[in-house]
Amino acid sequence: MVVKWRRARNGLNRVFVDGLWCDNKEVVKDKVRNFFESRFDGVDGVPVRLDNVDFSSVSGEENRMLVEDISEEEVKFAVWSCESSKSPGPDGFNFGFLKFCWEILKEDVLKAVNEFAGRGSWPRGSNASFICLVPKIDNSQQLSDFRPISLVGCLYKIVSKVLSLRLKKVMSKLIDSRQSAFLEGRGLLDSVLVENEVLDEVKRRKKSCVYFKVDYDKAYDSVSWEFLFYMLGRLGFCEKWIRWIKSCLESSLVSMLVNGSPTSEFCPKRDLCQGDPLAPFLFRIVAEGLAGVVRKVVEKNMVESLEVGVQKVKVNMLQYVDDTLFLCEANFKSVCNLKVILHCLELASGLKVNFSNSRIGGVGG
Repeated sequence: MVVKWRRARNGLNRVFVDGLWCDNKEVVKDKVRNFFESRFDGVDGVPVRLDNVDFSSVSGEENRMLVEDISEEEVKFAVWSCESSKSPGPDGFNFGFLKFCWEILKEDVLKAVNEFAGRGSWPRGSNASFICLVPKIDNSQQLSDFRPISLVGCLYKIVSKVLSLRLKKVMSKLIDSRQSAFLEGRGLLDSVLVENEVLDEVKRRKKSCVYFKVDYDKAYDSVSWEFLFYMLGRLGFCEKWIRWIKSCLESSLVSMLVNGSPTSEFCPKRDLCQGDPLAPFLFRIVAEGLAGVVRKVVEKNMVESLEVGVQKVKVNMLQYVDDTLFLCEANFKSVCNLKVILHCLELASGLKVNFSNSRIGGVGG
């Protein structure tokens, strides 16, 4: 009953074609494929770079840790940390099967993982995935109302999991302290607490401020790979690690699942797949570009931060993965420069502000 209910809820039986509803199954599949192929298509890059912005850097020892040989223990930990009944990708296997047959399959799995590590590339087709569509709202009628979730194959997910666990060890050092989500030593609610304390102090002291809650339009789907690779270089990652990440992204081959039936495959040119263990970490690296720019403009006094507490701590931005909250003094210069910063971020990274879902407000007079 539950499976039937989910299929009915997630079903996509008709779409708009030339202003009319169409329920022909083949037309619906073609429409879905064309829509998401267009969304994941590359765009001509604008030469906006952050060469004058300072970032933290990975040390030589940390780079050696990131690209050292992948051990059997790491691979086994990655396998056992994945849920056994997760929906399989195009290879048809789930992790329950791998765990049950581990002693038989482990040599082949280790050989494939180490071949990727040695060559720094994936054989064509080995990084294929399905993308299923999950409705974001009830009674979804537009393709934009669906969230694309990737069902990646087991082998790719093992490698991605190993790389993400290694990357996690250096992220806290690289990512600005204003990013509070899923990093060691930082609490999930830190940003919420800071925001509440800042606004409360502004009200108590009868001061004024502007807050701007930014929502990015299709954040993970819009990320420019070129900007991501640029940021990896700026953060000091070695060439071998960047080559691994490039291979994981550029070798991807996806097929849309429409009511359980796959479309023909296509190669995305941008996008961080939701469902890939690496995606949240790579998105934080992209978002660090914004944090670096904000540090620079605050240093140049182009945006006036709020000063709170006895020690006059400056607060100007809070981040929670793809959610960003700006806080600044209520003056035209600061607000105008924040808009310029967000426009530059869009040109560089592909992240575009969805102003209809963003919120701006003020406190005080």
